[in-house]
Amino acid sequence: MLRGFLPRIYDRGQNPTDAYRSYFQTYVERDVRQLINLKNLTQFEHFMKLLAGRAGQLLNLSSLSNEVGVSSTTLKEWVSILEVSFVIYRLSPYYRNFGKRLVKTPKLYFVETGLAAWLLGIETPEQILRDPLHGGLFENMVVMDALKTRLHAGREPSLYFWRDNKGHDADLVLERQRHLIPIQRFHFETLRRFSPPRKR
Repeated sequence: MLRGFLPRIYDRGQNPTDAYRSYFQTYVERDVRQLINLKNLTQFEHFMKLLAGRAGQLLNLSSLSNEVGVSSTTLKEWVSILEVSFVIYRLSPYYRNFGKRLVKTPKLYFVETGLAAWLLGIETPEQILRDPLHGGLFENMVVMDALKTRLHAGREPSLYFWRDNKGHDADLVLERQRHLIPIQRFHFETLRRFSPPRKR
């Protein structure tokens, strides 16, 4: 979750903090400015940090608009740019045949968990264990791994989440041959209790 999966971190032994700082600066200064008329870099950086804090949550542009001080229309454009440039991923809700009481807002994930961790100022594994957002980062990693597994196999993602207005939910739903496979988040706290088997 901390190091992410940028190849340069592994083949060059690059420090994750340096790698994601460089990646973000290059992305903002070169790519984003070419794609949108970005007038206020500070607002955009603040927006990105707020998005990182919402990994694994419903994407609420109205709430973000109030916090960033930018219109929802502009934020919608920013989100679209981030999505087509493979920085974020929006997971759609599954609501076919479940009536109209279901949540229809997508959930937000970062393609690179390392970038999300960097935006949150997390630099060590110990910080992740203590951070209140660790559950969202872990869910982010699982969802993106499921997505990459499907794409690398040459298949359509067919990934969703499910939630109704009473709080019942499944963090990830895989549709396979018209069958639905619900997957609930493996609670991060459980990982902390795991230990390797002792040698006899």
